[in-house]
Amino acid sequence: MCAGDKVFYPSYGVVTIGEVTEKQILGRKCQCYVIKIASPQMNLIVPVEEAQAIGLRQIIPCERVNDVMNILQRETKEKDLNKPDSYHIKKVKSSNIFDIAESIRDLFCKNAQESLSGQGRRYLDKGLSILGSEIACAKDINKGEAKKLILDSCEEGLRKHRSSKK
Repeated sequence: MCAGDKVFYPSYGVVTIGEVTEKQILGRKCQCYVIKIASPQMNLIVPVEEAQAIGLRQIIPCERVNDVMNILQRETKEKDLNKPDSYHIKKVKSSNIFDIAESIRDLFCKNAQESLSGQGRRYLDKGLSILGSEIACAKDINKGEAKKLILDSCEEGLRKHRSSKK
């Protein structure tokens, strides 16, 4: 990863590496990424040696977007609808795009059947934003188009869930 690269940062989605620089941290010099986050507008300093542990990773290739859409289109299992918000929050905050997609699918389905808690709704919205930023970057489309792809796939999953209950 180098300056100018768009990468994934947990809880924020797609961010840009502004520069790679040497910083003094706890009395020792180390190479660091200066991560530029657009919203909220701020910079984060991430030691290069800690980047993987933190969850900083490359954007998925365009070819893997269909794998994400397939997860969104799967039927939600009843047991997944009963999981607490904290379970979904943990997944949305992760760096695993497939976990994020599963939580979005399950929260979307739960919201269609019953009203989500305020926290559940916030994390559905946050997950949509995070996943949308990565899909948009991977497919080179705008975030609005990416969000529509995600929501259309979630609707398909919801249809499957409802038809399996009949």
